[in-house]
Amino acid sequence: GSDGLWDWMDISQDAQWWSPNYHEMLGYSPEELSPSASSHRAIMHPGSVEGSRSMFQASLAGGPTYDMELQLQTKSSGYRWFRLRAKVYFDDAGKAIRMAGSTQDIHERKLAQAAVAKTNERFALAADAAGIGVWEWDLATQNLTWDAKMYKLFGQSEEAKGRPSEI
Repeated sequence: GSDGLWDWMDISQDAQWWSPNYHEMLGYSPEELSPSASSHRAIMHPGSVEGSRSMFQASLAGGPTYDMELQLQTKSSGYRWFRLRAKVYFDDAGKAIRMAGSTQDIHERKLAQAAVAKTNERFALAADAAGIGVWEWDLATQNLTWDAKMYKLFGQSEEAKGRPSEI
């Protein structure tokens, strides 16, 4: 696949192994960006550092699997969104000793999600400014959904949350 793979064979050391795909998606050669924990932190967006650190610590403590969306600085495209997933390996005494995972470029998905959110925000502002209600009718299930304004326009209680009365 196109995911970048990485292995932190000994989490007490800085050195890691990064697959060729990992370097390719970041745009750096191994000579420009050595595969290490410190190199990874160096290209992490400042706004992602604390969340990554918290998730890392929780994963090392046996908590949830490391799974985070964050921005990394690529060589030629600036910051891009990536999803990092990793498994922590423990020794017989329960001490975290190794972490390995994958990195997936999700930049286009994040941009599309942001565009949809912006469109939804604009639509909500326009509907509110125009004083109109919004409804949706799923023809397959015959489910009719109204927003709060529709209930108000038709003098019905939104708390009923049942199927709006037939018009």
